[in-house]
Amino acid sequence: MKAFRGDVGYMPPMLAGRWEEPVGDPAWSYEMKYDGVRVIACADSGTIRLYSRTGRDLQGFPEIDSLGDRLKVSRAVLDGELVVLGEDGRPCFTSTMKRLRRRRPMGPEGRVYLFDALVWNASDLRGEALERRREILLTGVDWGGSVHYSPSVGGDMGSDLLRRADLLGFEGVMAKRRDSPYVHGRSHTWRKIRLSATARVVIGGLVGHEDVSVLVGVGDGGPYRYLGRVSVPRSHGDLEELARLRRRSRRVDSPFENCSAGNVDWVEPTRFCRVRYAEITPGGRLRHPVYGGLIRPPVNVSAWSQLERNRALDLDPTDNGVMVDFCPERVLSDMGIGMGAARASASIDDREVPLTNLQKVLWPDVGLTKGDVIAYYRVISEGLLCYIRGRPLKVTRHPDGPTGEGFFQRRIPPNSPPWLRGVEVEGRHYVVCDDVATLIWLVNSAAFEIHPLPFRHPDQGPDLLLLDLDPAVPAGLAEACRGAVLIEQLLSELGISSWVKTSGGRGVHVAVPLETGCSEEQVTSLAHILGQFLVQARGDLFTLERSRGRRRGKVYVDYLQNRRGATVIAPYCIRPREGAPVSTPVTWDEMYRALRGELPIFSPAAVVDRFSRKGDLWKDLLAVRHPVEGILQRLRERYEGR
Repeated sequence: MKAFRGDVGYMPPMLAGRWEEPVGDPAWSYEMKYDGVRVIACADSGTIRLYSRTGRDLQGFPEIDSLGDRLKVSRAVLDGELVVLGEDGRPCFTSTMKRLRRRRPMGPEGRVYLFDALVWNASDLRGEALERRREILLTGVDWGGSVHYSPSVGGDMGSDLLRRADLLGFEGVMAKRRDSPYVHGRSHTWRKIRLSATARVVIGGLVGHEDVSVLVGVGDGGPYRYLGRVSVPRSHGDLEELARLRRRSRRVDSPFENCSAGNVDWVEPTRFCRVRYAEITPGGRLRHPVYGGLIRPPVNVSAWSQLERNRALDLDPTDNGVMVDFCPERVLSDMGIGMGAARASASIDDREVPLTNLQKVLWPDVGLTKGDVIAYYRVISEGLLCYIRGRPLKVTRHPDGPTGEGFFQRRIPPNSPPWLRGVEVEGRHYVVCDDVATLIWLVNSAAFEIHPLPFRHPDQGPDLLLLDLDPAVPAGLAEACRGAVLIEQLLSELGISSWVKTSGGRGVHVAVPLETGCSEEQVTSLAHILGQFLVQARGDLFTLERSRGRRRGKVYVDYLQNRRGATVIAPYCIRPREGAPVSTPVTWDEMYRALRGELPIFSPAAVVDRFSRKGDLWKDLLAVRHPVEGILQRLRERYEGR
């Protein structure tokens, strides 16, 4: 450790590069990124001076002076973040800047989060590893009051910390190599990972010709609320189309009710673009907006909800308020079908699919007809087929809707079209759905519920591990969501990717893709072992009791759904229950946010809206493969001796 010779004063801070997401590398550690102002705190014989990252002397924070009394050494140079909390109790950049602009120490209390030590008494720590510098900092301060230590987590917990940053409303996380020395200036050994939102906004004006910016806003068909100006990179492919918009859609006045700036080429608010941003300021402006491209084809906005910052990697369940209008009549018309027809035939991929009783009301409580249901499955077919294609299926037919009697069906019924395909599994015949024509034929036969077996090829064994979380009253969907989050945390600690969806009722389904070649016994055993770990860790929440009478108030982990012949409802399928709920893929970020509120029961129209905006959230599920033996080995290594 080198000796420090010189005066204690400002030193240029170490700056970070950018990463999009955490990496699970033990050589790195992760800390919260506070939405405030970077400061270098210099202590000399009890006197504290704060400097900005550029060396400006920051005054007006007497509450930070207590740092001088809390240090166990007389001299130090420390690195940290100065923040002021907003009304919601979270670090707020706008509140911090307001406090900085005041000449007198007025306003909400400031606090400093310290995360590094450059000088400690007579020692120069800059050449030491980050881990060593933080050890000295942690033990050398009596933490409390307005002086806080910024804790860190290991490299395998970066994704989890990013998720917690989302829940707590922080700006993001910092990734730092544990062995990194402190250097002045930018370094690849420190990385920042920002949480941001993506909004669909209307373009109402353009400025500049070489350096083009668009003026954007939101609204419910007008008047529009101005959100700010967004620069378009010179290399972006939209510049030519924006130039045409400027020429062909000009207007004399602003389409925004709260902006009438000069030197702007105002345009009719007919085109929308995506914008990524950090937050919306109290003044109603996008902070750190980044142009994301025009939306093609142009969309019609039927409603805008309150535009909020999305702190979960652009996957907010309310998204950006753009609602895609689901019009069954238009979908059927595109199929060459009139909604009023008693019988019709749709030509799908050169196959004629007979359709009957399109006006029959199947869900009287929401007015959903058979034609509406067929239109829904036609729109959602791309996502559903990705999951069920090539798999043996069990279907449940409900000719009279959820109030009538339903029955299971495996085999292809007599008098079916010759192009329907089936497969034999252990002497039993199952229908297989590989294409849109087969899907629509099944739905027309009232097979709304589709249950795929967990394999595509019987001789290769299961390729999915499924955990069906079934809450017993008085527990409900909220408890199932809490259980799913704990399972995701367990799997994440093991380096296992998982996907989640609602059951369309009170339950939640968690899926883990597996390498082919494992047996049904191996997968069922793995599911059982995972269930045992969950019960051991949280017996107050989870149970493996098969008897419903013994499950009261707990979430049953149904590991037996991995047995041969057992099935779980496919994603995007409508359930035969009141309100026509849909088994809907959701993101883990949405599931975590459900801990603070309720996860909605998604209707067919809501699922069409989500699918059109977010795409298929399960599309990558089968692109990942985890070996069963590898998961078991990690379980043994992590939990041996517990």
